[in-house]
Amino acid sequence: MIQDIKLKTLSILQENHERARRIPIVLDIIHGIPQAIPNPYQNYYEDELTEQVAGLSLEESEFVPVPASAYAIEALEKVKVEKMINMKENCSICFDTLISEGVVEVTRMPCKHLFHGGCIVQWLEKSHVCPLCRLKMPVDKN
Repeated sequence: MIQDIKLKTLSILQENHERARRIPIVLDIIHGIPQAIPNPYQNYYEDELTEQVAGLSLEESEFVPVPASAYAIEALEKVKVEKMINMKENCSICFDTLISEGVVEVTRMPCKHLFHGGCIVQWLEKSHVCPLCRLKMPVDKN
């Protein structure tokens, strides 16, 4: 009986050893499958990406800024603002302090963003959109 147990144990150990030897071979085969089988979508995705990048560069080259109408620029609201404690508001165009001391007149866009008057006028003479939120201002129809 002891001999049978010993033989059975050796047999199990031998089987496990054989299985353990085969596992790396099976893993090599499994890992090699992606390289062996071509991906029919690989070129499709690469071609699609190339087209998208080409399309983006065309869109960028076609963009021409359009100035806001003179009437829209003149109609911008001028507001008087007083600096409050801990107020650290900057003009988003020139990055200088928007309100330094006391009461200052600033220009407010229809979207409620505040700018130095000269800064936003120069901006709108080149582009009809708010530099912060891209709100479109009226343009001249030519």
